[in-house]
Amino acid sequence: MSDHDITLYLDPLLGSTNSVKDKIFAATKLAGSIQFLSDSALDDFLAHVSLDYPRKYPEETVYQQVASIVLRKAAKLRTADFFNHFNRDFVRNEWPVLTYNEQDPSKVALIQIIFWVVKYKKPYVNTDDQWHASYKEDIKQLRELCFENYGVIASNQYWLDHFKKFWELLPDVKPAQAFTAAWYVIDSLAKMNLASPLMDPTTTPEIQLHISIVTRFWGTNDGEQHLRFTLFNIFERMHQTDRQCSPVLGALLTHVPLESATAAFNRIRTSPPEQFLKLGDTLQCLLDWLPYHWAKGFGALIVELMEALRGAHHEKLLIEATRRNIRSVFKLIMRSDRREDAWVVFLTMLLGYQHSPDAFHLIVPDVITVLNVVAREPAQRLLNDLSHAIQCCVFKFSGYPQLYGPIVISINKLGLPILSDEERKGFVDRVNQAKWVSGTAVTVDTSTNEEYLKLEPGSRVGLRNLVTVRCSRPTQAGVAEQECDAGYRLAEEDVRALSAGEKGTCSASAGTFERRQEDASEFLRLLFNKIEHEEKDDIKKRRWTGLSNATEEDWDPSKSVLEPVLGRCENTVQCSRCESLSVRRDSFVDLQLPFSEDASKGKPLDLTEMLFYALSTENLEGENQYYCDTCHGLQDATQALSIVDPPPESLILSLNRFKVERRVSNINSEAVHRKVKISTPVSIPSILWVPVIPPHDTGNEKERPSYGSGQQRREYEYELFAIIIHSGSSPDYGHYYAYARDEGEDTIDAWRQFNDSTVIPYTFDRMMDTISRFKDDTPYVLFYRRRGVPPVEAYDIPIPLKQQVAQAEATRDRVASDEYAKRSGSSFGPNKRSRDDDDDHTMERGDSWGDPNRFIY
Repeated sequence: MSDHDITLYLDPLLGSTNSVKDKIFAATKLAGSIQFLSDSALDDFLAHVSLDYPRKYPEETVYQQVASIVLRKAAKLRTADFFNHFNRDFVRNEWPVLTYNEQDPSKVALIQIIFWVVKYKKPYVNTDDQWHASYKEDIKQLRELCFENYGVIASNQYWLDHFKKFWELLPDVKPAQAFTAAWYVIDSLAKMNLASPLMDPTTTPEIQLHISIVTRFWGTNDGEQHLRFTLFNIFERMHQTDRQCSPVLGALLTHVPLESATAAFNRIRTSPPEQFLKLGDTLQCLLDWLPYHWAKGFGALIVELMEALRGAHHEKLLIEATRRNIRSVFKLIMRSDRREDAWVVFLTMLLGYQHSPDAFHLIVPDVITVLNVVAREPAQRLLNDLSHAIQCCVFKFSGYPQLYGPIVISINKLGLPILSDEERKGFVDRVNQAKWVSGTAVTVDTSTNEEYLKLEPGSRVGLRNLVTVRCSRPTQAGVAEQECDAGYRLAEEDVRALSAGEKGTCSASAGTFERRQEDASEFLRLLFNKIEHEEKDDIKKRRWTGLSNATEEDWDPSKSVLEPVLGRCENTVQCSRCESLSVRRDSFVDLQLPFSEDASKGKPLDLTEMLFYALSTENLEGENQYYCDTCHGLQDATQALSIVDPPPESLILSLNRFKVERRVSNINSEAVHRKVKISTPVSIPSILWVPVIPPHDTGNEKERPSYGSGQQRREYEYELFAIIIHSGSSPDYGHYYAYARDEGEDTIDAWRQFNDSTVIPYTFDRMMDTISRFKDDTPYVLFYRRRGVPPVEAYDIPIPLKQQVAQAEATRDRVASDEYAKRSGSSFGPNKRSRDDDDDHTMERGDSWGDPNRFIY
């Protein structure tokens, strides 16, 4: 008989109209041919019978009877292969999740199969030591699973009736009478109600009596099993949706040794996903009980559960729990009786939630209050630790000076130690090891209820942070000025960021790279280059279709949408020997301004100096000699970059703040190259005079005066209208936000800070003061407009693009809503909260930055 004959005959046989007796007789005969199957065919056949039959035909008795016959024959005829197929992972991996008020025949059939598999191993365990160990492990796992699910089994007559039959097959796995008694005591505790939520359940005689009965079992020979049994039944009670979890169970938890809880949590790391959804409810319930004064030690218990969830890679549960609870946990630090527990939970949440500033920003409105309260009490060490954590988060999530400014002042006034740059960077390195997820590794709910970020009617609107900050900052800078007609060509993901709909879920945008910072200046150049190529492609298409005779070379920059930002430059090189000139003409959309060699010393620079440095004459000598075509060899030369008249209407200046630095390794003395950020302060003038020269006359090369001589040079006056800020000390991470002057206002000081969806008014002086105080928030891309050029009228997004975006928005929101509903319905059960119970106070805004020498970012 071939490998596949059994399945070919068996399944049609069981589906036929023959009598059950005939089917059983024929199936028994067929099962004898198992000994002739190859190893792979046997694996497939056993998987089919043990898993497909109970799932597809759970209520057809003949399939279960035949499965039992096949399993018994396989154990007898192919014993080694039987033990290999149903290895130590089979029992726990295939065990279904049992729930209250459920009657599921497929789960009953599958558990029946599991018990049969273990039962049919028993006759052969004394033949081989490995088989004996496999059988013992199966019995152990079955016993533990019965312990873990006993609360469900005992509460549901349907499950209880079936498990009584299963336990007759393997009596060793049936929970002892002591476990039954413990379950009924725990059930009684779960149903007890306190006269007041503030009442201490540990002082009530009746509750104390019940708790003492349960804890007495922990001192027996099976004490470890009783502890796990207690924990799992408490967790099951926390998950029940038909009743509110009683705090009395929390009183029982206070008696559980932490090491026992840790062991239990470590064991459940291998549980199926459905079990961890229950643990999400358990976590929320523990967090709800954390404020009670009797819940001493709950902090460590919550941290252990969070570590177990992290170890099992259920980061989404941790993220949702943190967003819901971090603010209320943080406020608990103000209570001396709950401070120790609240602190360890808060720190775990804060350090784990490092892929986004969301969690930190939720506590920002309360930081000053908490610092002041703790400062009035003898808790200096905790105050310092709290201050350090806050300072490091301000450093890690830099780029929000309007939120952090008052915190800076408060830390200064309290006289708390200020961390050095090295200490703050060390913190970032540590949290990168402890954080739950990377920036683009998980989809998270980005909705917020921060009152101080809500917009007033008619106010300016920012862009949602869709993990495309390097795109949105240039967009905000350009839209505020209404200068660049190319705004409609932005990617759809950035257009939908402008929509005013509800925030839902978001993930990494297309075109980003995980663990690499996207560059705003680079994005601008890529965007403008794309626009130029599209315009040239349009010329090609018109020529191919016969609508025009123009070629790609006929592209006219003056008719391009890039015309307002498009400038022309000349790069001239003059040989020092023959004085011949080489001129290369080019166009630019942004002018790159390098830092001088002395910039690394940190001495403040002026933008005008940097501009003239970029346009100054450079000597090409030594290793940098120039190859002169006239002299036919390498020669010393001078090189200069010049802006050609007429200059662009809008001048974009990019500061080259990122460079590759060469260092010698202390380990092996090899050269190491790394990218670093130049954080040298640069003074930004509101008015900039830009020198330009007339186009070069190629017919009189040698007679032309040098650029620096001042002859033929003309200066144009430019006004600053936008700045893109890079916030962060490293080129590998950080945040972008923008300042832009509002053209709708009459005064030159009508500036706005655009930071994700937040828009805050600024004066020019306050903006410059803020930039000078937060040293890691450095100007990166600057936008100037030539005086005398009228503003371009506001450009409206085309209707077809609006419709396309609206459709995409509707689809995305619908999918996000469905996913959120699924999570909400299964993640946290009756204990979930959409926000904390405390009143959210509006965060004060003000221009108070305190002593700049005490705490500078």
